[in-house]
This record gives sequence, structure tokens and C-alpha cells, in this order.
Amino acid sequence: MRRTAEIDRITSAGTYQPLVFLIAPLGFVRRTAARRISYAESLTFARVHQEAYGAYGHRLVDVPPGPVRERVALIEKHVTCPV
Repeated sequence: MRRTAEIDRITSAGTYQPLVFLIAPLGFVRRTAARRISYAESLTFARVHQEAYGAYGHRLVDVPPGPVRERVALIEKHVTCPV
């Protein structure tokens, strides 16, 4: 079986929601036991995800830096009233 066979299957079956929230970084990364990448690496990681989701036809919603309440409100707007 091809490595991409499962991706092709779930894409054609509509297994996952097409809406993807891209949470913008706040401008820093605090290293922890679980988070071991630098800020620069986190930006690369985010870009790879954006490109991959976009390539598979997902609808991307940018969630810019800001207060938590504003970010949550933006996400709730899209979840409760899809555009």
C-alpha cells in the first residue's frame, strides 16, 4: 500500500472537518520538557502545517495574536456560524 493511500482515503471520504484554525504565535516560545523547539523552529513548523492543510483543500482561518478572549471569540464565530 502506498504511504499516501490513507490520506487519499480520508480526504475523499471527508473524514475530517475542512476548517482548520491557524493559531498565530505570540512572538516567543518558552521551552519546557514537552516543548523543545526554538521560536524560529516553531515558525517553520507552523508554515509546514499551513502548506499541508492548504494542499489538501482545508479552509484555513488565521487566528492572530491577541488576548485569549478575542481569539476564542473568533474561533467560536466560525464554529457556530460557518462561512
